[in-house]
Amino acid sequence: MSDEEQSLIKSIVLMTDPDALREGKIPLPDVEEQQAFWTERDPLFLSPLNERLMEHCGRVAYANLRFTDSHRRLEGWETDKGELYIRYGKPQSRFVRAAEIRIPRFEAWDYGSFQVWFANPISSAWRFEGGRVGRVTLNQKKDLVERIREKFKDPYQWDKFRIPYQVGQFRGSDDKTRIEVYYGLSHERIATDDEGSGYVEFPSLKQGLFFFDASWDTVYSEVLEVSRLPRVYLAGVERHYALGSDRLSMTPGNYSVVFEAEDKTSRAIGSFRDLINVRSFAGTGLNISSLLLARRITEADGVEGRERFTILPNPMRRFDSGGKGALYFEIYNLKQDEFGRTNYEVTYQLRSLTEVGEVQDPVWETALTYQHDGSTALEPIHFELDLRTVPPGLWDARIMVKDLRTDATVTTGDSYRVLW
Repeated sequence: MSDEEQSLIKSIVLMTDPDALREGKIPLPDVEEQQAFWTERDPLFLSPLNERLMEHCGRVAYANLRFTDSHRRLEGWETDKGELYIRYGKPQSRFVRAAEIRIPRFEAWDYGSFQVWFANPISSAWRFEGGRVGRVTLNQKKDLVERIREKFKDPYQWDKFRIPYQVGQFRGSDDKTRIEVYYGLSHERIATDDEGSGYVEFPSLKQGLFFFDASWDTVYSEVLEVSRLPRVYLAGVERHYALGSDRLSMTPGNYSVVFEAEDKTSRAIGSFRDLINVRSFAGTGLNISSLLLARRITEADGVEGRERFTILPNPMRRFDSGGKGALYFEIYNLKQDEFGRTNYEVTYQLRSLTEVGEVQDPVWETALTYQHDGSTALEPIHFELDLRTVPPGLWDARIMVKDLRTDATVTTGDSYRVLW
C-alpha cells in the first residue's frame, strides 16, 4: 500500500468533510492533525493499539471493497453507502426490499437509536434516501450527520468503571504548577491478594496517567505496575477503597487528563477523563491553591513546606456521618511587614446542595473563622473537620482568606457528601 493510500485510509476527512475531499477542494490533512484526531478517540491508552483507528481503517477497507461503484467510477468511500458505513459501522440489522414497477430497490440500516435509508433507482447507483433519529425523519444526509457525527462501540465498554478522583493545583517551581492527582479504586471491581494493616496488595494492576495538550500531543505519560496501596473503609456505603496518587509539574494551560487502572485478573478498567485548566501562580498578588479533601493529615517536625504533611486523600469526596475529615490548602504572597510578619484571616463556610449538585440554600454558613500571625509569605494550612455537626447530604465548601495588611481576598473550594 502506497503512502498516499495509507494516508487516505486513515484520513479524518472521511469523517469530517468527505464531500470536499471527493471534489478535490481540500488536501489530505497532515500527520499531526490526523494523530490528534485519533488520539482523542483512543478508548484505552494502556493498550498498545488505538482500537478506534483500527475500526476506522477496517470500515474504509470494507467500504471500498463492498460499495465501489464501477459504473460511476466511484471508490467505495465516495458513495453514500460507503461514507455512512465509515461513520457508523456495521448496522445492527439490515432490511432490503426488491424493486417493483416504478418503485426502486430500497435498503434500510438499523442502528438501534437511528436508521439510515438508501434507494437504488438504477443498477448499482445507491443513494441516500433519508433516515430517522428517534421520531424525527431527516431527508438530507447533512442533517443526519449534524445530529450523529459518528458511532463506535467501545470494545472495553463493559469492563470500564468510573473511579472517583481529585486533581489539586499548587504553586510549583520555575513558574510551573504542581499537580497532585488522587484516585480511589473500589475493591468490588479490582482483584486483591491481601487486606491488612491499612494496605491492600494487587496481583496484577497496571495504571497509567496521561496529559495531552490542546492538539492532543502527549506532554506527560507514566505507566507502571502497582503492587500495594493504602486502603480505607467507608461505612456509609459499606465499601473499601484503595487510594492512589501521583504528582507532577505542568506549564499553565489547557489539558486533557486521562487516568486508567487495568486489572489483568478481573479485566476491569477503572478510569476517568477530564479537561483541566492548569492555573498560573506567577505574580506577586495574594493567591491560593486548590482545596484538598482528605481522610487524615499528619504533620512531621523539622520539615518545611508541602513535604511536612502526609495526606491520606479523599477523592471519593465522601465522609462518614459523625466521623472526621481534613482540609489542606496553601496561601501564597501574603504581605510581610518590615519584621517579616504576616497577618491574615481564614474563614471556612458551607452551604447545602441538592442531590444533583444545585445550590439549595444560597446563604453561606460560617463554620470556622480565625486570624493568624505568620512569618512567611507562603502558608500551607490544614485543619480537621468535625462532621458530627454537619448533617448528612451534599455540601458546598469554601475557604476565604483575607490578607489583613492589604485587604486582598482569595477563595478556593470543593464539594463533599456526608453519608448517613
